[in-house]
Amino acid sequence: MLRRQKRKAEISPGEVLGRARSSAAILLKRRRVERFDRWFRDLSVRHKLTVLITTVTSAALLLLGAAMVLFDVAELNQSLENELRTNAALTGYHCAAALLGNRPGEAAEALAMQSVNARIVSACIYTRGGAIFARYFRGRVVEDLPDTPPLDQTIGVAEGFQTIFSPIEFQGERLGTVYLKSEMSGIRSRMWGYALAVAIVMALCVGVALLLSSRLQRTISDPIAELTALAKTVAEKRDYSLRIDKQRNDEFGVLMDEFNGMLAQIQERDDALRKHHLLLEERVEARTMELQEEVLRRKRAQEELQQEIRERQATEEERHRAKEAVEAAVEDGEEAVFDVEAALWVTDNRVDMLRRLLDVFLSSIPGRIEELGKALEAGDQEETHRLAHSVKGAGASVGAKRFAQRAARLEALAKAGDLEPGAALVGQLRAKFAELRQVLDVFDWKDDAPADSPQSS
Repeated sequence: MLRRQKRKAEISPGEVLGRARSSAAILLKRRRVERFDRWFRDLSVRHKLTVLITTVTSAALLLLGAAMVLFDVAELNQSLENELRTNAALTGYHCAAALLGNRPGEAAEALAMQSVNARIVSACIYTRGGAIFARYFRGRVVEDLPDTPPLDQTIGVAEGFQTIFSPIEFQGERLGTVYLKSEMSGIRSRMWGYALAVAIVMALCVGVALLLSSRLQRTISDPIAELTALAKTVAEKRDYSLRIDKQRNDEFGVLMDEFNGMLAQIQERDDALRKHHLLLEERVEARTMELQEEVLRRKRAQEELQQEIRERQATEEERHRAKEAVEAAVEDGEEAVFDVEAALWVTDNRVDMLRRLLDVFLSSIPGRIEELGKALEAGDQEETHRLAHSVKGAGASVGAKRFAQRAARLEALAKAGDLEPGAALVGQLRAKFAELRQVLDVFDWKDDAPADSPQSS
C-alpha cells in the first residue's frame, strides 16, 4: 500500500498529461472505427462488394509493389556494395606499389582516377600505422576523414553515404587501408522513381479492378437486389402471387426457389383465410337473417297473442254483459232466455243430452224461421200454424222460454186467422234466437248444472 502511494506521488504532471493524451487518442480512434463500421454497414450490397474487391485488390497490389521496391532496393544496395568493394580492391591494387616505394604522389594519381565515378565523394589511403598517405576529394571540396581505419574490411551507411574500409595486402602482408566514401542520392532518386512507377501501375490496376468489380459484382448483387425489390413489392401490395424469375442454379438459385416456395405457402394460407373469412361472413349474414326472421315471427306471434288476448277480453266482456242482462231480466220478472232447470227436466238431468239437443236446435231453427217467414208472406195460415207450433215445441224442450212465448203468440194468431202481426213476431223470433245464442255462448254449464246431474258428479 505504501509503495502504491509512493508510486502515485512520483508521477509527474507530464506523465499524467501524456496518459490523458494517449487515452484521448485511443478513444478518438475507437470512434473513427465505429463511424466507419456504421458507414460500411449501411452501404448497399453492390457498393460493399465494390469496396471489398477494390480494397483487396489495392492491398494485394500494394504488398506486391512494396515487395518489388524493397527487392529492387536490396538488389541495388547489394550491387552498389559489390561495386564499392571492387573499386576499393582495384584502388588498393594500384596503390600497393606506391606504398611499398613510399611514393605518395603515385598513390594520389591512382586516387584521382575516382573522378570517373561521380558517386565517390572522397577517398584516402592509410599506411600500415594508420597515417594518411594520399587522399582525394571530389571537386576539391575538402572534408574530414576518419582518423584511424579499422583493422578488418567494413562497409557502413550513414547520413546518406556509403563507406568502405578495405585492407591493402601484398603477398600476405598488410601494407595499408583504402577508404572510399560514396553518396547514395542516386539510389534514393532511383528508388523514388521506381516507387512512383509502381504507384502509377497500381493506380491503373486499381482503376481496372474498380471497373471490373462494378460489372462482376452484379452476378452477386443483382439477385439480392431482385429479391429485395420483390420483397418490398409483396410487403406494399400484399400480393403473394408474385414470383421471382430463376435464371441460375447456384446458391442464389436455391434461395430464389425457397423464396418462391415461401410465397406460394403464404398465398395458399392467405387464400384459405380469405375463403374462411367469406364463409364466416356468409354464415353471419345467414344467421343475421334467421335472427331477423325469428324476431319478426316472435313479433307477429306476440301481436297475434295480444290480438287473441284482446278478443278474449272482448268476448269475456260480452259474456259478462249478456249474463248481467239475463240476471237483470230475471230480476225484472220476465221469462228467462234460457231456463236450464226446465231443459234438464226434459232430458232427465243429463247435461250431455241437453247440449246435443241445443246443438240440433241452434243449427235447425234458423231454417225453420225462414220457412215461417215465407209462409206468412204467402198467407198460408195452415203452414204458418204448423211451423209456429213446431218452433214453439222445440224452444220449450231446450228451456228457451222467451223464444217459445213468441212462437206461441204466432201460433195463436195463425189459429185465429190473423196473420197481419205475424211479420213482427217473426222478427222478434229472430231477435230472441240471437239473444239465446248469445246466452248459450257465455253459459257456464259446470256452475249452473244441478247437483244431481251427471255433469256435476
